[in-house]
Amino acid sequence: MKIFLKYTPKIKDIHRIVLNTSVKFACPSLIRLKHDSSSLYSEWAELAKKQLKNNDPNEKLLWHTPEGLKIKPLYTKEDIVGILEFLRLADELPGKYPFTRGPYPTMYSNRPWTIRQYAGFSTVEDSNRFYKENIKAGQQGLSVAFDLATHRGYDSDNPRVHGDVGMAGVAIDSVEDMKMLFDSIPLDKMSVSMTMNGAVIPVMAMFIVAGEEQGVKQEQLSGTIQNDILKEFMVRNTYIYPPEPSMKIIGDIIEYTAMNMPKFNSISISGYHIQEAGANAVLEMAFTLADGLEYCRTGLKAGLSIDQFAPRLSFFWGVGMNFYMDPYNNIVRTTIEAMAAVFGGTQSLHTNSFDEALALPTVFSARIARNTQIILQEETGIPKVIDPWAGSYMMEALTNDVYEAGKTIIEEIEAMGGMAKAVASGWAKLKIEECAAKRQAMIDSGKDAAREGGNLLSAAVNAARCRATVGEISMAMEKVFGRHVATDRLVSGAYRSEYGDQNEIDAVAKKIDEFVEEEGRRPRILVAKMGQDGHDRGAKVIATGFADIGFDVDVGPLFQVSILFSNNFIRIRLFLVIILYLTPLFKETC
Repeated sequence: MKIFLKYTPKIKDIHRIVLNTSVKFACPSLIRLKHDSSSLYSEWAELAKKQLKNNDPNEKLLWHTPEGLKIKPLYTKEDIVGILEFLRLADELPGKYPFTRGPYPTMYSNRPWTIRQYAGFSTVEDSNRFYKENIKAGQQGLSVAFDLATHRGYDSDNPRVHGDVGMAGVAIDSVEDMKMLFDSIPLDKMSVSMTMNGAVIPVMAMFIVAGEEQGVKQEQLSGTIQNDILKEFMVRNTYIYPPEPSMKIIGDIIEYTAMNMPKFNSISISGYHIQEAGANAVLEMAFTLADGLEYCRTGLKAGLSIDQFAPRLSFFWGVGMNFYMDPYNNIVRTTIEAMAAVFGGTQSLHTNSFDEALALPTVFSARIARNTQIILQEETGIPKVIDPWAGSYMMEALTNDVYEAGKTIIEEIEAMGGMAKAVASGWAKLKIEECAAKRQAMIDSGKDAAREGGNLLSAAVNAARCRATVGEISMAMEKVFGRHVATDRLVSGAYRSEYGDQNEIDAVAKKIDEFVEEEGRRPRILVAKMGQDGHDRGAKVIATGFADIGFDVDVGPLFQVSILFSNNFIRIRLFLVIILYLTPLFKETC
């Protein structure tokens, strides 16, 4: 599930705002609570012990989250007294700094969140048809998925992306494609979210020009561009340029939109992808907020004041559950997740179709996903009360635990010099991969403008008006910036340490030692990812698992085509080759 949460920070204490964004809300009247000399929890524990046949409830009923946080079976006022004194919540209200009770005074009681559906089909015609049908059925905003070739800045006729065109989203090469994508959809009335990072400059430019040729001025355009490149270097890998010029692109977009597009969010700082790559909730929150701090510095370096751009920073979170992959059960899970997002104060919500992991959504599955939100808005009564969880003993205590754990990580990142340096060093990526490996083990065990310093987006808008393509604009920047190539490193020991049955691991390790004695070398495997899809969690988890039990593991570079890939493994003696791909073409060519 994907969530857009937008809030509006003020000028002072931007650092504190970011650190406190996640803090849940407490009821002001509870500020008067004093610590009771007699422990209510201890009293309950004695009562529970009798029902548990003399077993200690702290041992039998306590459980731990993947973040290492303790969840007690009962929370009392004693769990929140210190938190209430710290937060001084007596004066906190929705729409008032520090916005812990919501970014707007009336929240959903006046206007519910925006219902979106993330979608993009192979062609602009099919995607346009799907969008218009969904709008008629109640969808309130568009969320555009682009294909792999567009993400990587290639035109559809580039031989390198043969097999990737039209996969996982819609292909956009030119302004004409963008105009067709939004044909008969008034861009002055419809909010548009675009998931684009690598080729963000040409795609954004073509969206602006498409609006102009619809008769819509730039200041009328509303929506969000993802534009979160730090997350790409950590997990999603649809980058094009190296980190330094990539951050210039971020700054240029923040500056351009602040000056010309007051209703458009210049960035969507994304925790969702970090979670999908295997990070736990604390790491997702900490890394996302640290990214936000880095982008604030970027906006300030661009010569803007904080109030010129901070109100248009949005955050994109994921709400997920541990579940088996029965698609029909996912309908129920998505409903629960959507309700959790609403209780958390989301301003825009995308609910996945139940079959999204298998194929493009059918008309039926898209309707179920959309109606899940309509029912929450219109039939449950949830939007009528602002921040109903305020003051919950469990919610306040657990939120504070998450906050403190996340704050520790953010302070560690700040000590490194900020998130850009943490990402460039590879530290952030390794932390996520460590989480992913541990989680998988638990599952497996059963548990020119560029050169002259001008604004790139402004130059790209002019190029788009002249019908330059996505590939042409991207390649013009690549000639100056180069194309980024990531350096792969593997975490060590994370998989093995979390795997439950060490006897199984030891048995495999013994066989490998026997192989070493006979062959004089360790069995060597190659793990390779082919095509333009940059999601590498699966490849990294597989590689880490094999390395932890004694294999020599080579990890191939991302974005390989079959000929380049075959040349890599012909030269080395391999025990096993593991190939991961998204598009069927590579199944045929391997």
